[in-house]
Amino acid sequence: MARDTSHRADRLLLLRLAAIAALLAPGCGDHKTVKPDYRSVSMLPPGTKWTGDIMLVGDSQKFHIGNKAFLFRSGFTDRSFSSSAVRVPQQDLFGDSLLALVPRKKKPTVHLGDAMDLSCADEWRAFVQVMNDGASPAWFWTPGNHDGYFFGNFVGPEQQWRAACDPEEPMTKGAALRAYVTTHLATYAGVALDPAQGSWTCPPDASCHGLLRATWKIYDGKAYHRSYLVQEIDLDRSQDAQGRPDSPPASLLLIDTASYDRPPRIAPTEAKLHYAAGKAGHIGAEQLAVIDQWTARAVGEGRTVVLGGHHPFYKLDEESRAGINQLIGSKRAATYISADTHWGQYYTHIDAGDYSWLEPNLGSIIDYDAEYAELSIGFQGTSKFVKVARTTVGAIMSPSAPKRGELGIGCGNPEWLARPGDDDFYTRYMTTTTPEPAAVEILYYSTMLAALDRYWRCVPTTATADPMPTDCIPKVVSCNAGSEVHDSIAETLASHDLNRIRGKAVELVERDRSRNAEPCLRREYKVCQSLWAAEFEHRQYITPVKGNDVFEINTGHTTNGAAAEPRRSP
Repeated sequence: MARDTSHRADRLLLLRLAAIAALLAPGCGDHKTVKPDYRSVSMLPPGTKWTGDIMLVGDSQKFHIGNKAFLFRSGFTDRSFSSSAVRVPQQDLFGDSLLALVPRKKKPTVHLGDAMDLSCADEWRAFVQVMNDGASPAWFWTPGNHDGYFFGNFVGPEQQWRAACDPEEPMTKGAALRAYVTTHLATYAGVALDPAQGSWTCPPDASCHGLLRATWKIYDGKAYHRSYLVQEIDLDRSQDAQGRPDSPPASLLLIDTASYDRPPRIAPTEAKLHYAAGKAGHIGAEQLAVIDQWTARAVGEGRTVVLGGHHPFYKLDEESRAGINQLIGSKRAATYISADTHWGQYYTHIDAGDYSWLEPNLGSIIDYDAEYAELSIGFQGTSKFVKVARTTVGAIMSPSAPKRGELGIGCGNPEWLARPGDDDFYTRYMTTTTPEPAAVEILYYSTMLAALDRYWRCVPTTATADPMPTDCIPKVVSCNAGSEVHDSIAETLASHDLNRIRGKAVELVERDRSRNAEPCLRREYKVCQSLWAAEFEHRQYITPVKGNDVFEINTGHTTNGAAAEPRRSP
């Protein structure tokens, strides 16, 4: 009897649960099951045809050396808001060497934003020079938050911006777009491009270096934050034996995610007292309308479109995310590629209809772990593949790397590495907790000047200017005990005078541009210092990775005959 009673109770419980489930069923039925619209592929089907390659690079953030102390450049800012508010001086000195290392001689290159750091005129000039020196058939750039906004965030304060760029001028968003369109894109168009014209299309049967079309709106004065630029880049197609394209057409459509309807600024009326370009990306209705038209036309032409912009999708505002989701969900765009995070990764998004999509995010070329990538689109029947083949700069310098002999970069000279206790030891500014920027500046420029001392001793001046050979032969060259600038550097450092130290560093940076030095040695030194400094900033150590078979221990390094102590800020 007790068992029957128990069974009846169980049946009643089941009936109640069934009734509750029936009541909830309509609501549960409304819940969408999101399926992935992508999969990783380890082996491609035979006969896959490829459109591309195009080189991708981002976040090179050229820094204006010589800045005066300003509010946002302090140990407090570096620790509390941005770990790259102040980089290790060797990165600012030599970081261009990593951007120059990207192998783009036979392939177009796209820079996904943050070419500048403070956004000063000389930063832009230096970036353009490195990109032009790469002898690429073409290069393109889409703006990041550091390209046209003070320190990557705000339209002001103007006095701080001018002090940061002194003696150069600030480069506003409008000024950056004007320089790029009229000076650079005009060379591909073959005609003068009027900043007020607003658009240009490559004529039929013309190559235009791969630039299919561009639309821009450039605002001067206080409204420069509304400026934007959209570009469509044609990806090279594979060819058959007769030289005819045998892969479908594809485009990389570059979006300006740093165009704002209202100025990014510090103001009491803003949430948390600020609206920052580095925290939020925006595309805007006008630009979205252009992108909508261009993708519709591309679909009609049988083109596959990949979108590219600086801010990662999660940093875009709701309007911008909705626009991209609509394009990807309707199959008018294959994916969206971004930069900005400085740490290459993938993001999954689930808001494009019933399917999720994958966002490749590109790491910085100057911060750890420095990388670039090659983009190409594969086709096999009805299947499509997006390939973002990443390469870390360190990987091409390992002993087993096929290009090591060609590059001549090994980073094996123990005299090059700054050790704790050395005046040029790699510095992280989170250790200086004061919000006073002068405390950081004296440490920054003292470290930089000491780094220039080591550079001059280890990469000595030569009598002649030799060209870079086709193949550099790796070698270890001992550093000299002194140089033609060693005594003046020592005297300047002993003064502990910020203006003198900063002035001497600026003088030597300028002087180095015209001095002769053995080109392979010079490049190797700059690349190694940039990589070591970036890794130290990231994790306070320079650590071997898998594949590094040898590491140095117990160097017995001393300073003035005593065991070295970590250098502290003045």
